[in-house]
Amino acid sequence: MTHADQVTSFARSWLGTPFVNGACAIGYGCDCLGLIRGLWAQVTGRPFGSVPPYDVGMRQGAAHDHLLAVLSPRFIAVPQAAPIVAGQILVFALRGAAGGKHLAVSVGAARMIHAYAPYGVVETSVSDAWLARLSHRFCFPVAGLDDCSMEG
Repeated sequence: MTHADQVTSFARSWLGTPFVNGACAIGYGCDCLGLIRGLWAQVTGRPFGSVPPYDVGMRQGAAHDHLLAVLSPRFIAVPQAAPIVAGQILVFALRGAAGGKHLAVSVGAARMIHAYAPYGVVETSVSDAWLARLSHRFCFPVAGLDDCSMEG
C-alpha cells in the first residue's frame, strides 16, 4: 500500500463523522482541522498535540494565519505548480480570506474528503469553485519520500 493509499483509506474511515466545532473524534465529531489532526495521528502514529483556540467565523481574517501556523511545522509544503495527488492536505481561502479558512484531504486529483458543516465528513468533487479558492497544499512527512507532491 502506498502512502497515498494509506492516507486515503484513513480519510475514508472518517466518512459520516458528524460536524462538531473543535472536536477530533472519529465517528463522534470533528471540524475540518479535527479531521486533519485525526489523520495525523493515524498516519504518523503520534498525537497531533494541542491547538490554540481559534475563531471559526468566516469573517475573521486572522484564522488563515492560525491554520497555516498549525500546519506548517508538521507538514511539508507542496509547490503550487505541482499536481494535486491523493494524500495532500488542501487549504482553501473562503469569503475573501487571504490564506486558509477550510481544510480537506485529497483522495485523487478531482476528489476530496472534508468536514463540512452541517453535513459532517463527506467525500466530494474538487470543483472549479473549490480550485479557485485553493491557497496552499501540504503533505504528510514520510521517511524516505523525497517528493511528496508527486507521490501517488
